[in-house]
Amino acid sequence: MRSRRTVIIIMSLAAIGLAGVAVPAPAQSPPEDAHSLCLPTGPPPKGGYEPYVGGVLERGQKVIDAVPPYLWRHGCGPTAAGMVIGYWDGQAFGHLIPGDASTQTNEVDQAIATGNGPNTHYSDYSLPIDDPDVDPQPLPDLSEPPPGDEHPSDCLGDFMETSWSAANNYYGWSWFSHVDDALVGYTDWANMTYGASYEAASWGETWGTFTWEKFRQEIDNDRPMVFLVDSDGNGQTDHFVTAIGYRDTNGYPEYACFDTWSDDAYRWERFREMSGSYPWGIYGATYCAVQWRNIGSIVPWGDNEYGQCNVPVPNADFVAVAAGDGHSLGLKADGSIRAWGYDEWGLSDVPLPNAAFMAVAAGWYHSLGLKADGWIVTWGYNYSGQCDVPQPNTAFVAVAGGLAHSLGLKADGSIVAWGSNYYGQGDVPAPNTDFVAVAAGGQHSLGLKADATIRTWGLNDDGQCDVPGWNANFVAVAGGFHHSLGLKADGSIVAWGYNGYGQCDVPAPNTDFVAVAGGAYYSLGLKADGSIVAWGSNGNGQCDVPRPNTDFVAVAGGGSHSLGLIGYATPPADLNAGAVVEPVDLRPTPPP
Repeated sequence: MRSRRTVIIIMSLAAIGLAGVAVPAPAQSPPEDAHSLCLPTGPPPKGGYEPYVGGVLERGQKVIDAVPPYLWRHGCGPTAAGMVIGYWDGQAFGHLIPGDASTQTNEVDQAIATGNGPNTHYSDYSLPIDDPDVDPQPLPDLSEPPPGDEHPSDCLGDFMETSWSAANNYYGWSWFSHVDDALVGYTDWANMTYGASYEAASWGETWGTFTWEKFRQEIDNDRPMVFLVDSDGNGQTDHFVTAIGYRDTNGYPEYACFDTWSDDAYRWERFREMSGSYPWGIYGATYCAVQWRNIGSIVPWGDNEYGQCNVPVPNADFVAVAAGDGHSLGLKADGSIRAWGYDEWGLSDVPLPNAAFMAVAAGWYHSLGLKADGWIVTWGYNYSGQCDVPQPNTAFVAVAGGLAHSLGLKADGSIVAWGSNYYGQGDVPAPNTDFVAVAAGGQHSLGLKADATIRTWGLNDDGQCDVPGWNANFVAVAGGFHHSLGLKADGSIVAWGYNGYGQCDVPAPNTDFVAVAGGAYYSLGLKADGSIVAWGSNGNGQCDVPRPNTDFVAVAGGGSHSLGLIGYATPPADLNAGAVVEPVDLRPTPPP
């Protein structure tokens, strides 16, 4: 018999039948546990189906979009849980299931229940196929003694103990109390298998504890749930579904769900307790939210044509991020740099030795790394000399990259510029002193002075070099392709230049910002509460910050993709070695 592992469930509210506790026969089961008795084809659908459209439909009604509808696979329990995992895989947690989980691919099937070859969920626990109408007890499978003859758990069906004869499950059956175990267990397995850094918070509640108000709160926060229901109204639980929406527009509350029998429509049913008087009543619900486990993880979103959103594993221990047009960079706590995405001109080939870096920056098609000893390393496209650092290459404390030019801030407060100078983006205005920060736009440059004023130079065809209003009290600067941004000491952001996509229209309330970044034609701001606000061009979803939008401490914008850093990993001991300029630290306090 497989040994069961103990799983610590965050905020667990239903400790009935958890892993590590023997599961009794149905006649002896605790009052807060129940079976699904589902098979591949459930009762004939009795209407209630509507096209899958998602989003806010009308007042008092909401359906979560992006939940993928999957068809029954070796149990309704793992299938319903699989839709939840597939949804979170599409919400910037892309290492839960290999490939695109928005449709039911072979990889999705294997995440639900491995099979049909040897050493799989189906072969070890479903064969021989048993039938409760024929067999008085589930036919023995490899969940029975002796231990070690079954495969290691590697899918939701395994972690849910679906079809296990040792758990008194016939083929396709699952226990309600094992759903949260499966969601947590599978996520932990994905971490180990795919190098992810995720944590699933999951727990179950039965009717009475679970209420309409709680359900609406989960849906309003875009968190689908797994319901155990009585689909035929005989007063016994028999089916798991994935709850994705609610409405209260017909004079009574209803829930929307994918029922594992239709992959192109969801059904509406009354939100009410299970009863022998009507079908689709609810026995209980399982909550699930996936979040980042480790500080130092990178969350990417937006255009991924070149893999610029595929953060290399392990996605942990990062301390800084940067984004180019189609490539991304992350600085590790050990002083090394990881590069991924568009790989022409050696963009992913960080020069050796890849160590002792203290800062990183990305130009459009080139990259820059600042060493702890003040030396700048560059690589990538060099047509305009943007990778040829002028001598002496020493005493630098900050770097920035533009379309085809580069900037370096010296410890003495001066700025060095190199690369393309067609529009004067390399002509630092005099006096070239007292700078404390530097940023590069497409073909213009910005420098922040110690007196909190901003200096700009280079291309000004859209007013990107015309700092508006009172040029004072700035604490940070950033550049987009044809626009500029400045962060004020009061936490507000000032934006100017080209505004064809609304990239200069800072969303209200324009307060409590602690960092700012510019993408090509969009902008990003980091709030003191760790959330990111994005605005401007959104053709590739670069402004759609993934949920949960919390715990960020840094942000970067590229051509059409964005990067957010969760927490700060422990930085190298010499991260600020040699730095004379001490910029104001406006970062939110990282978690302990």
